[in-house]
Amino acid sequence: MNTFINYYEILHVSQDAPVEIIRLAYKGLAQKYHPDRYQGNDANEKMQLINEALEVLTNENKRKDFDLKLNSFNQQKQKERDFQEYQKRKKYEDFQQQEKNSRKFSKNDDKDQKEAKDFNINININISKGLYIFKPFLSLYNVVKRNSKKIIISLSILGVAIILINTIISIYENTRYSENIITEGPLPAEQADETVNTLYASTSESVSTPELVNTTNEEPKVIPYRPDLMNKAVLSVINIQEESGIIGVVKEIHDCYVDKKEERLYCLFLDLTARMLDLGASQTMGIIRDDYLMDERVLTRINNNYYIPNGIDSSTATEHVQRMNIELAEIFKEKYQEKIKNMHSSENLNKSVEEELSDINND
Repeated sequence: MNTFINYYEILHVSQDAPVEIIRLAYKGLAQKYHPDRYQGNDANEKMQLINEALEVLTNENKRKDFDLKLNSFNQQKQKERDFQEYQKRKKYEDFQQQEKNSRKFSKNDDKDQKEAKDFNINININISKGLYIFKPFLSLYNVVKRNSKKIIISLSILGVAIILINTIISIYENTRYSENIITEGPLPAEQADETVNTLYASTSESVSTPELVNTTNEEPKVIPYRPDLMNKAVLSVINIQEESGIIGVVKEIHDCYVDKKEERLYCLFLDLTARMLDLGASQTMGIIRDDYLMDERVLTRINNNYYIPNGIDSSTATEHVQRMNIELAEIFKEKYQEKIKNMHSSENLNKSVEEELSDINND
């Protein structure tokens, strides 16, 4: 990769220096580094650089082009510096929080029973509609709690289980849906209630863009239903979080939006999934939420990246995002159940734990 050369720095002049100053600077440097005077091995290289600098900076068109490249380069460097500073600050904050959490968890044995009861208090949903999501995680929490001393990595599993439970609960606490919304898969357009906008519809696997499309001239626009991208996003968040923590997930989301190598719906699903994980960790373990994943910033990114098109009112778009939260939460639950089951097999848990985990999966 070629290193960017700043010709202004080569001639030791400012970016707004007039041509006359540039020529004077060149003259002085040319005399200094002339092979007859300068005995260094890099004399030819230095003369070549100052000659290039003079040629570019004294030509109006070439200088304009160079200034554009220089400004872009400086902006990119500033972004990198900002992100590095953010990483350093976040690493320090995470370290402090880990110290706090380690002290907190050491005193939590006498609070286990109260925490289990708090789950029931905090659920502000219709149990007949929400129990099929909540029950397996509450059972899993109790299994890990009872056998925590027998599992080498029990603390991490327990933390994940609690986070996931709280995530699911928080979604239901802040969302109100009619009965026909809490179903598996997208709503068929012909069955959609008039009070629920039909933004959400099934599309073929060939759909490769999150842009809105028309099914007919009479029907309203719909957003593609992409379970493939949902699954991909959830797995990415889980894997990256395990390897490099929430800061790694934040970087993945940032790069997804900036690089534009992935479909925009995938970036959105990454954003929403990471937000759920961050919110669950905050509500359950008192971890300070990541600024990048705060609700308003996530929704702002959705708007800024043209996910919500013109002509769609904010309430309709918000309802669609809430529906995405439900879908992603279910996938998250499923993937972590699989992961915990694999952990159980690899760690050779005792038979009683195996039977209890089997009962959870059957539920």
